[in-house]
Amino acid sequence: MSAETVPSHIPRVEAVLREWLADPGASLLCGRWADGGIMELLPEGRARLGEARYGGRFAGLRDLEVAGEAHHLHLDLARLPCAVYLVAPSVCFGFRPSFEVRLCGAAEQAADAFGLGLSLQRPYRGDRLDRDAVRRYLRRLVSHRRDHADVVTVRAADGPVPEAVAARRAADWGALGRCLQEEFGVGEGIGDAAGFVAAIARAGEAA
Repeated sequence: MSAETVPSHIPRVEAVLREWLADPGASLLCGRWADGGIMELLPEGRARLGEARYGGRFAGLRDLEVAGEAHHLHLDLARLPCAVYLVAPSVCFGFRPSFEVRLCGAAEQAADAFGLGLSLQRPYRGDRLDRDAVRRYLRRLVSHRRDHADVVTVRAADGPVPEAVAARRAADWGALGRCLQEEFGVGEGIGDAAGFVAAIARAGEAA
């Protein structure tokens, strides 16, 4: 990349990131389980992304700060051209789906090599889906997929999950499908990850 080149994806990835940071219910995730650890921050809407300070090869550099804290993250959005919306089982929720967007170098890296992840901090109330929070996630997903189609993709996974909870997967997808039905008029009868991705495509057409 020459000193004069500014990657065209930067403003679109930045727009996705800024909207997520404004959500008081979002968590920040950094690191990889494959490397032995992951960091989670709970900024409760106090995280802010700094403005661009440089051009050329440094045009993607941003500081992510949390109000009232000295700690901060350095990001290079030039190296994170993909924003992947990911719905997949999470050990944090008893292997029920988490609802995330992950910024990464390639969509294929979203599962385990992302640069920064943002997720719904509390997508469940007890053992039930928090429909308001999840519908907010779905609205953001569909909106970003429509407005920033060159950087936003959607992925979903059915597993792996322990055998003891595998039978619950269909009910989890069904609850998510009802949220889609309420929000966009699509999604009835979703039973797996592929059905969810297909329903999101239909929701984008209906939005």
